[in-house]
Amino acid sequence: MFARPLRLALPKTRTTLRQLHSRHPLRTPLATPKRAAVEPFAFVLAFGLSATAAFIVDRYTKEDIPVEPTPVSTPDDQNETLALQAQKYPDVMAAQMPPGRPGNLTPDQELKLKDMWAQTLEVFGVAPEGTHASGTATPTAAGTPDSAAESKKPKSKGMKLFGRKSKDDASSGAEGGNDKHGQAQEFQQALASQKPEELREAFWSMVKHDHPDALLLRFLRARKWDVHAALVMFVSTIHWRAKEMHVDDDIMINGEERAIKDSKMSGSEKKEGDDFMAQLRMGKSFLHGTDKDGRPCCYVRVKLHKQGEQSEKSLERFTVYTIETTRMMLKPPVDTAVSTPSLFSGRSPH
Repeated sequence: MFARPLRLALPKTRTTLRQLHSRHPLRTPLATPKRAAVEPFAFVLAFGLSATAAFIVDRYTKEDIPVEPTPVSTPDDQNETLALQAQKYPDVMAAQMPPGRPGNLTPDQELKLKDMWAQTLEVFGVAPEGTHASGTATPTAAGTPDSAAESKKPKSKGMKLFGRKSKDDASSGAEGGNDKHGQAQEFQQALASQKPEELREAFWSMVKHDHPDALLLRFLRARKWDVHAALVMFVSTIHWRAKEMHVDDDIMINGEERAIKDSKMSGSEKKEGDDFMAQLRMGKSFLHGTDKDGRPCCYVRVKLHKQGEQSEKSLERFTVYTIETTRMMLKPPVDTAVSTPSLFSGRSPH
């Protein structure tokens, strides 16, 4: 008889491979399957690391090229640049620059400017006296070149009709009748009282950051390109600035600091200092912005001016201080400012 096969009793519950592995005494952790898709954060991180590595390689593998510092622009450099641009692009610069300015002069105006410089240098004691391009001599303290001719004219006796002098008599002693402000006498006084060196120093103090040609052209335009009349006006202005108002050696160099010091003193100095600071603090006149042409705007609030509140000397000092401050705001090719009366009585926008 055949024997029956032996059957083992197996548990009815199914044991998984993981369960069997967990029961083993020397078990090792099973690897958890990962997703095949790339995480967005990992992609961004990898891109950033690669870009950084590329930058480092590019930065440190190339030769270091020295970088020159950017030069600071000065008024002289700006004027030089304008002159070079005027030579290279005469038509374009002439369209941008107003007439009668450096870089936009006619041949006749250039001749007048050269003659003005020649006579100015003679007054300053730099160049010898002589005849210039225009064929005229430099005026002296004794009078203008035509003063001798004027003195030979017979003087009329008695009064003219209605007690007025004729037009010829009104213009006698002036440079061709172009001295409506009577500056010929101031011109003679300047030449007689000041040395050429003093006039020269006063001129360079007056120039500041202006182009010297542009400064002389101001006087030529004001006297309609009459060289002698422009020179009379120019020297008279220098004398007024240096000897009467002391613009450069007092008003501008001391500014409001001196007014504050004077206000702490006694007597007339205290009054002048208080008046100057009062006008400055109330904003009677102030600078604010530019117009569409780039000209600085000077606002004058006439409503704040009360006649008799400040002395005449403090008014003059404050006016000169405002004008000279405005001059410092000019930059080529702009050489003029705008004065605007304002009725606003509140505080200034500063």
